[in-house]
Amino acid sequence: MPPPAAPYSSPPGTPSVPPYSPPPSPYVTADLSRPPARRPPGYRHRRRTTAAVLLSLGFILSAIALGTGWWSASGGGDSIYYTPGSTFTCSGANCPTTLTYSVISSQMANLYSAIDYMIIVVLILAIIATAFAFLGAYGVTFGRGQLSLVVLLAAVGGVLSLAPVIYAALGQPAAFQAANGGCNGPSYCTSFFYGSYGSGANSVTYGPFVGWYAALVGFIFLIAGGALYSRTRTEPFTMDELAASAQMPVPGMAPGAPGGGSPWAQPPAAANWPAPSSPTMPPSWPSVQQGSAPPVICPRCGVANASPATNCWRCQSPLR
Repeated sequence: MPPPAAPYSSPPGTPSVPPYSPPPSPYVTADLSRPPARRPPGYRHRRRTTAAVLLSLGFILSAIALGTGWWSASGGGDSIYYTPGSTFTCSGANCPTTLTYSVISSQMANLYSAIDYMIIVVLILAIIATAFAFLGAYGVTFGRGQLSLVVLLAAVGGVLSLAPVIYAALGQPAAFQAANGGCNGPSYCTSFFYGSYGSGANSVTYGPFVGWYAALVGFIFLIAGGALYSRTRTEPFTMDELAASAQMPVPGMAPGAPGGGSPWAQPPAAANWPAPSSPTMPPSWPSVQQGSAPPVICPRCGVANASPATNCWRCQSPLR
């Protein structure tokens, strides 16, 4: 009986042949472990909703700043609260309910009138930015400039919310010093922040009140909301979102396969997919043939475009 033949081996020096690998699929593939996200292109619900909530908080804080005192002083059984507008409140046995700032000085009246106007403008800008932000979060848009408008309104509102905070801290001591007869001795003549003067029953304490802090925190919320909303412009899409938004076939899956339950929970089944040379796309999309250049994803809204295109067919933004 002859001995068994030795296994074949290539002669020395023969180049090795790489193993065969199938060509890449012309279809957009997705993670089969979970269903694709059901969000249309440009829809960033979670992040835009968070930004809209921050903007709404900035609006609420600005409203609080408009109606409450910015500076208070108390002593001898009386308390005064300086609020935006033409009058301030006084509570106690020795003072009436309301007084005009002109009894102190014309500079004090101009100071809090200007603060009143600035906070009103902040409220208008904040409510418009909040409304457009919530609409954008739920997919209601009015053009490409809506995102930029929200960011611009939030930025301007934030700056106008911070301006009276600084103006009050710097301008009030100067307004006291411009009062009839001047203001010398008490520390509030030179400082807006917490302090006291006098002793015993004649001691007076003073400092910023709720409205001043509300305007300061409102500035932070408006800027944070605008900054977060601006980041939704370049947030990348996942392959799941592209597959779901483009309504392109996913190899190996049969949406709506019989068997009940979620179609995404079904095992892979044979599907009558179109030929690889002509993948299914919505009628309004440029066709992408097998062997041509890959589609170009719009950096603004995430829609696939044919490679020769220079502008996105959906949002008209430049692709390169």
